[in-house]
Formats: sequence, C-alpha cells, structure tokens
Amino acid sequence: MHGDTLMARITPCFENGKMAYVDVLGAGEVGYGSTEFIVFRSLEGVPSAVPYAVVSSAEFRKYAARSMIGTSGRQRVQAKGLEEYELDWPDEEKLAEFGEFSDALLGRLGAARDESQRLATTRDELLPLLMSGKITVKDAEKTVEEVV
Repeated sequence: MHGDTLMARITPCFENGKMAYVDVLGAGEVGYGSTEFIVFRSLEGVPSAVPYAVVSSAEFRKYAARSMIGTSGRQRVQAKGLEEYELDWPDEEKLAEFGEFSDALLGRLGAARDESQRLATTRDELLPLLMSGKITVKDAEKTVEEVV
C-alpha cells in the first residue's frame, strides 16, 4: 500500500541493501508482489517514513541478518522476530517534526523520479527521429521544454 516500505529478504539482494518506499499507489489501492520481500507499515499516527528510516539503518540490517536461514546463496531474512527489534522512540513533537520533513522530502523525491521517467521516455521517442533527420534539434528542444 502507499507508504509501505519493502525490504528484500533473500541473498544477495538483502546484503546489497535493496529496499523501496511505495509511493506509486493510490488511496486504498493494493499492490501485489513477491514473497522475496518483507513489507513494513507504520502504525496509526506514525509517519510512513519511519519504517523506511529504521529498515535502512545499519543496526537494523545487522539485526535482521542474524535471522537468516537457508543454504548459502539462498539465505532469507525471517520476518518472525523482526518486530522484537528495539529502538529509542522520540516524543510526539519530534515525531511530528520528522513527519513534516520526511513527507516533504519524499514528495520531492517522487516528483524527481517522475520527471526523470518522463524525460527518459521523451529521449527514447526523440532520438530515433533526430538520427533519421525527421525532426531538427530545435524541434526536439521544443518538445523537451513542453515535458519539463
């Protein structure tokens, strides 16, 4: 769901730090995925970026790595027991400040990702036309200005 944090649970993705913050789903929309990641969701009243911040920390990742089982090359973090991870909890004021800051930051990151995707699509559409001579550089620049 929107605001969830996904953490890869299998080697080598877990060791490489593969994780994601879900911000592409609409309200009430549910995504489907693999069993090779663990979903973290914030509790009511807790900013959705808190699980992402915790899961991305070196301390949490060390803790999670201790739960891995399986053969070499196919070890997996076990979700059971991760809820026992202990951390210092801020007061309500600090939590609210973090929420305001993180919401704004995540919004900007999402907007930058979306713009990058639009520009890549535009590049992929314009490059063949430029190479074939069907459009000029000036035409391409005008199209890019419209996208940005």
